[in-house]
Amino acid sequence: MFSKYRGLCKGLSIAVLVLGIFGSFILAGTYGEVTRVSLYSSTTTITKRDVGLTVGIFVSGMFSTGILYVILAGLSEALEYLEMLSKRDYKNDTNSLLKSELPPL
Repeated sequence: MFSKYRGLCKGLSIAVLVLGIFGSFILAGTYGEVTRVSLYSSTTTITKRDVGLTVGIFVSGMFSTGILYVILAGLSEALEYLEMLSKRDYKNDTNSLLKSELPPL
């Protein structure tokens, strides 16, 4: 008996990890730039990369991705362990029923 939720959690955790890594790079690259507009002329703009902001965005994206990955992967492992326990208990229950010495009804 294969739990569909265990496979779903495992696949979802891998997808979150991969998409979170790519998303962190994209967000840090896009929003790590600071644009300054001149007060005297609206046509003069200066765009430069703010390293602290870029690293902060990247680290916060990776941290939140890692936390969600650990939660989903842990849930998958817990479901796998519960499935293993239920199979073991089911085997023990059927063996005890077969070995019982009760008279047939």
